[in-house]
Formats: sequence, C-alpha cells, structure tokens
Amino acid sequence: FTKSKRKPLITNATTINRNAFSGCANITNISLPESIVSIGEGAFSGCTSLIDITIDDENKNFVSLDGVLFNKQKTELICYPLGKGKIETSYDIPSGVTNLAPYTFKNCTNLQKVTFVGIVDTIPMLSFDGCSKLKEINLPEGFQSIEANAFRSCKELNSITIPSSVNNINSAAFSNCYFLYFMRKCHCAIIACQIWFVRTLCYPASERNGYSILKYKL
Repeated sequence: FTKSKRKPLITNATTINRNAFSGCANITNISLPESIVSIGEGAFSGCTSLIDITIDDENKNFVSLDGVLFNKQKTELICYPLGKGKIETSYDIPSGVTNLAPYTFKNCTNLQKVTFVGIVDTIPMLSFDGCSKLKEINLPEGFQSIEANAFRSCKELNSITIPSSVNNINSAAFSNCYFLYFMRKCHCAIIACQIWFVRTLCYPASERNGYSILKYKL
C-alpha cells in the first residue's frame, strides 16, 4: 500500500495482514469490503491521519461505530483510529466490549481520559502506549491482568485505580510513566510492578482502609 494515498481502495481482499498499513501517515479514511474476514495486529499502526474506518454493511465479521473498528458482535474493540485520537480528548468504551486488541489506543496523543463502561478481562500489551496526555484511568471490578507496556510512556498519567480482581501486573506495564499515584484496592497476592526500572512491591494494606498508595516521580 502506498503511503501517499489518503483513501486506499480495497476490493475483494479477505485478509489484512499484521502491520499492513503501518506508517501510512497520509491515510485519512479506510473502507473495508464485505469480503474481509481477518485483520492482523497493528494493521493500522502509525496511520497518524486516520480518523475513520468504515465497514461494508454486509460484512459478517466486523463493524464500525463512529469510525472505531469492532468485531461484528461488538465485544472486541480492535482499532481506535490514531488520527481520531489526536482530535478527541476522551472516549467511552461501550458496555458490551469484553476484549481489547493489542495497540488499540497506541500513540493517541490527545486522549486524556478513557472510560471503561463494561468489564474487560485484560489490558493487552501496548494498548495505551504513547498516550502522552492520558491523565487518569479507573478500572472497574472484573479486570484480571495488565500486560507488558500497556501504559508505557503515558507521561502525564498521575492516577490509576486498580480493582481487587486484578491478579497480574506485568513488570513493565507502567514503564516511563513520569508521575503516577498508584492506588490499588488490595485484597490479593503480592504484585510486582516496575516504574523507571525499579522493582517495587504493592502489597495488601488493609491497615490503610483497603488502599495501598505509592507515589512515583522524577
């Protein structure tokens, strides 16, 4: 795919491979035909001008809501367009969504707040990587895992509430978060988290009214 096209023409394709459009910075709109059955991870990464992904109404596998790409059942959020994330400051993940694809909000540099309305089991790797203006995340009960680099380089992130249902946080989940108040409702096992390459333990702190609060800064 040429990086100079603003609206690439896709016809009769069944698969969009991993990183297929990666770095196509001039693309503003992508229309996917009825024939598409699979989309690889990071297919639209680096499409810094992309604001709208549309899907043929007859496609049986995917759907678009306000330019955001979901599976047909609307249970998985596959791609939030990078250009859209440079315009909008907030986004509410629909209540029916139970799964995020990796790289979902990667490098959406204008997003300040993302609200989880429903219950998502895992925040995959690099989901919010490079969301440099993201300030606050509140995760509702039901989350279980935060994977590697999920919030890497969220440089303005200063508050995240992690529910007691979480049982795993990857050691690099919050790498390069310059300022962070780490608040956890602690009812489970020891969790190791790494911020600025220093391994720190967040442990049950019932003596603090159910919260363990740690502050990190430069």
